[in-house]
Parts: sequence; C-alpha cells; structure tokens
Amino acid sequence: MPLDAFTLRALSRELHQRLAGGRIDKVLQPEKDEVHLVIRSQGVNYRLLLSSSAASPRVHLTEDVKPNPLSAPMFCMLLRKKLLGGQILSVAQLGMERILCISIRAANELGVDTQLTLHCEIMGRHSNIILTDENQRILECIKHVGEDRSRVREVLPGLVYQLPPPVDRMDPLAMDEEDFARLLSAGDPRPAAQYLAGHLAGLSLPTARLLAAGALSDPDAPLLRLEEAEKACLARYLAAQYRRLTEGVCQPLLICDPGQDAPLDFTAAPNTLYPPDWAHPMPSLSAAMDAFYRERDRAERMRERTHRMQQVVTTVLERDYRKLDKQLRTLDGAERLQEYRLYGELLTAYQHLAQKGQHSVEVPNYYEEDQRPVSIPLDPTKGPLENANAYYKKYRKAKTALDLVKAQMAENQEEIAYLESVSLQLRQCASESEVQEIHQELVQQGYLKAGRQKGEKRLPPSRPLHYISEDGYDIYVGRNNQQNDQLTLRFARGDDMWLHTQKIPGSHVIVKAREGSVSSTALAQAVLLAAWYSKAQGSSSIPVDYTRKKYVKKPSGAKPGFVIYTTQQTAYVTPEASQIHSMRLAEDAEPRRS
Repeated sequence: MPLDAFTLRALSRELHQRLAGGRIDKVLQPEKDEVHLVIRSQGVNYRLLLSSSAASPRVHLTEDVKPNPLSAPMFCMLLRKKLLGGQILSVAQLGMERILCISIRAANELGVDTQLTLHCEIMGRHSNIILTDENQRILECIKHVGEDRSRVREVLPGLVYQLPPPVDRMDPLAMDEEDFARLLSAGDPRPAAQYLAGHLAGLSLPTARLLAAGALSDPDAPLLRLEEAEKACLARYLAAQYRRLTEGVCQPLLICDPGQDAPLDFTAAPNTLYPPDWAHPMPSLSAAMDAFYRERDRAERMRERTHRMQQVVTTVLERDYRKLDKQLRTLDGAERLQEYRLYGELLTAYQHLAQKGQHSVEVPNYYEEDQRPVSIPLDPTKGPLENANAYYKKYRKAKTALDLVKAQMAENQEEIAYLESVSLQLRQCASESEVQEIHQELVQQGYLKAGRQKGEKRLPPSRPLHYISEDGYDIYVGRNNQQNDQLTLRFARGDDMWLHTQKIPGSHVIVKAREGSVSSTALAQAVLLAAWYSKAQGSSSIPVDYTRKKYVKKPSGAKPGFVIYTTQQTAYVTPEASQIHSMRLAEDAEPRRS
C-alpha cells in the first residue's frame, strides 16, 4: 500500500500521540536516503524511521536497528548539531498532502530556543527530508534539487521552503455525504476506484479500491454503469470512512497471503478486498508498516545476495540441458548398433551368397522364425568377409561410443539434479546464514571462485525448520544441502522416518520416531511438508517417497544432499498453502536429539 495522504493522516495522529513532548537522544543515518531518530517519550525509547527512498518512501516507528557507517554523512552531522536534545512539539500532516511535518524545539548555538521543522515529503522519486528554521528557510535537505533537476521547484540550503505545486483535486476531509454524491453523479467511463483516485486529494488507487469495495460488489465497475442506489451507498461509505479518519478511528491491518513468505500489504482502511483470514489486526499502523517493510527488505536482500549465484547455476544448467539433448539424440540413434552386429553375423554365415562387386545382398535372417530375408548394403570394392569385418568394426565403435555416452549422460543428469536442487534452495533462502552456506558449497564444488568479500563475517550455522505435528511429533525440514546432510546423516536415527519428493528436487524431511514408530498423523503432515518444500510446489498429486532412515545411504563421493534409499513407499499429495501455514512451528529451530 503506498503511503498516501489517507494513510498518512492516520499515521500522523498515531505518531503525535506517542512522540509529542519526547526528547531526541540520537540521530543516525544508516542509509544515504534514510534517517533514524531515537526519541525518549513517555518513558519509552522510540526509533522513528524517515526514508526518502524512491522505491519505498515512508515514516514510521521501527524496531529494526541497522548498522551505521563509520563516518556520519553531512546531513546526519547537521541534524545532530541542530536537533540533539530537542523536544518534539508536534507531528502533523500538511493538509491532505503527502507531507509529514515534525516540529521541534531545540537550543541554537547561543542556547536560545528555536523552532525547527523536519518536512518528510513522501512523493515517490521526488521524496525528500528537509530541515527548516523558524522562518521556513531550508537549513539542509537529504536530497539537493537544483535548477538542473527541476524547473518547477528548487530545494537547496538557504532557499525558503515552498510546497510542491498543488494538484487540482477536492479535499475529502471538507466533504460530506452530499458532496461525495455530487462527485459521483458524473457519467464517467472510468472504474469507480480510478475516478475517486483522480478527483480526491491524496488518495492512491489501492486505497481507492479498498474504499470502493466497501460499498460496491465490483470496485472496478465503470462509474457510469452504477445504479443510483450504488452511488448513494458509496457516497455514504466514503463520508463515514473520512469521518472515522478525522476522529482518529483506525484499525491497522497487515495483509498476508498464506501462500507467500512476506506480507502482501498494509492498510489503514477496512479490509474489503482480501479474504478475512488474510487480514491481521496490528497494534499500530507503525507496527504494520514496520513488519511489511522489514520482510520486503529482507526478501529484496535475499534476492540481491543470491542473484549472482542463481546466474551461475542457471548458466551451467542451460549448458547441461543442451548436453543432455545431444546425448539423448545419440541414444536415439543407437538402434543401428544391433543392426551392425546382425549384418556382420549374417554376412559371415552366408558369405557364399555374396560376391565382390555387389552393392547389396539378400540373405535369410536366422534370428526370426520365418527367416524373413534381410537386405544388407555392401561395399562393392570389398569381399564378403571384408564387408562383415567392416560391420563388426562399426558395431564395436558404436558400442564404445554408446557406453561412453551413457556414462556421460548419467554424470550430466546427476549434475542437473544437483543444480536444480541448489536453484530451489536459493529461491527459498530465508537467512544470511543459508546464503553463505550455499555460497561456500558452490565454491567447494568448483562453480564459484573462493574468497570472502571484505568485511564479511562467518555467520553461525543455519537451522532447519522445526515443526510440531498435531500429535506432538518433531518434524524437521532441511532448507539447503548442508542442512539436508546434517539431518539425514548425523541427526536422524535408524527408526526415524525420512521423506523426499520422488525424482524431484526438494528438502529432506525427518520425523523423529517414538519407541521405534511414527504416527500416521505425523507422517501425513510430513508428506505435505516434503511436497511443499520442493520444486513441485503448486502442482497436484506430488509423489513423496518415505522410508526408515536406516535404509538411506550416501554413496561415496556423491554431491552434497544426494542419497540413495530402498524399501520406500510413495504417497501422492496436493499441499495447500493453508495446510502448511496452519502447522505449528516450534519456537526453536535447533534439532533436538531424542
């Protein structure tokens, strides 16, 4: 959800209630476009995040503590000079603009109290953080905007702060139900939500869709096709929601799709679009935003950290796929192998029927009951035995090549299976430790060059997922080959149940046995987990093999994560996201030995 003026109105009230009267104890700038203010207010330490990032500009309280550069940027140094020890007077939205103003009383160099204002402009790529004095003169800004970057509005130290150019839209806070009804009386062909976003100040399209869905069965229906009763219902709903916004009535929600690891959205508007079980009430809008952006940033960091490795794996996989295609074509042509041997044997047996100078000879095939004649091509420059020996030579050469191709193809298929599993694990990475372990593994296997980046630390080992079945059995799911080998070869005992998708890259799953057995309930849940944490996730009737761990072995010299097993049984399942997310994860992910 973009931090539009609707959401910012609810946020500004929340921040004012918590921060007004608080003292600024620390000013930090962990990113080039992000500032953190540590504020002591009402006996609590708050960390206020101000971001002018073009991708995700925002303001909210956060629990995320980021490392800071060794030397503070100039903007941070000036904020420390001007704001440290200052008192927050108010946090307010400027009209229905996407601008949050933080008023601060702080002592200047002479010890005289002055009033400063931090303007947090949340406007996409034009976002900025601007500090002004009591005369609204700009002291400094996190982004300098000169004439070369904008002919409309310069933002530079020494200039008087000016608001962004106004947008000709209606102020919804000054409208009542009749005003909204008049607005909706237009016969506009655009969808109702799009029409509202284009006419109401500070309203983004996602929020407009939520508001429209609160009164309409289809928020994307063209406005001109709405019945008068529908328009009246929408006008009444809009008036009620903006009245609630003015009164400070808000139930922040975090929207989580059960099929996704990261939250899908956050909102200050009522949930009218998503299934009820997707909407999770949060204690504050800041908490919802902090959870949303933390998970999104984590997912983005994982993508950045794994991108290079994924590229290397994909490149090698594409090469292996091409090799496999050629090898399969070679095998398809192997039927001539037996033909060469047959021609040689028949020519040897019926050499009296052939003579030098012939281009072919027809002889009985004594391998068939009716001895159906076979026509054998001949080299006219050679005699019958010479032609027979030539066919034997072709047979031996083709057989040697075929045996070599079979060996190469087996090796190639093993590498493809390994790299497909690594590719899956890279997509499933949930921690820096897992990324580092896969990187180390690819270095050891010769796919990447050795060497650690400057400043990179060796992280503690990652841990597999630890689920508890409905009847209390421990189920462990490996997330990479190191975890898989650890679980299968060193952690699991002989009677524990081992599971893996059949001929499909995926996780090793272990169910810890009790008194030598595993319940059917725990096994059924483990089968679902094995199918879900595999390349086949999202498919139907996924085959999952399961057997006792004592029947699982790792061949000598096999690649990480590769094992062979016997006496297995196979279950076919179609896991649903709701089934997986309803399973109980243990608080500790460390495998417990029984």
